[in-house]
Amino acid sequence: MSAPEDMKPLYKQFSWLPPILENDANARFASNVLAVTYGCSTIANLIRRNDMAADNGDPPLFPSQDADCLIGLMIFSVDTLRDMAEDQIDRLDAVALKGAKS
Repeated sequence: MSAPEDMKPLYKQFSWLPPILENDANARFASNVLAVTYGCSTIANLIRRNDMAADNGDPPLFPSQDADCLIGLMIFSVDTLRDMAEDQIDRLDAVALKGAKS
């Protein structure tokens, strides 16, 4: 049964993975690492350019409270990535223990 046309999303969600790997936990983790690190790199570069503009006497790219929000987003993203890594390690440990018992 297909969803009515007005209930279908207007965009296709982006994925780094080919469809064949969408259900692979290791591939999903690698995809998440890639997405978070690209995002953190972008945030760090924006903040750096903002600080460099201020140091050169140029107007900042954005107000300092926006920089604080971006830093908060980066911290949240890295914390989430850490949690995902811990979950992935737990899954890998469980598989290894299961294999050792066999």
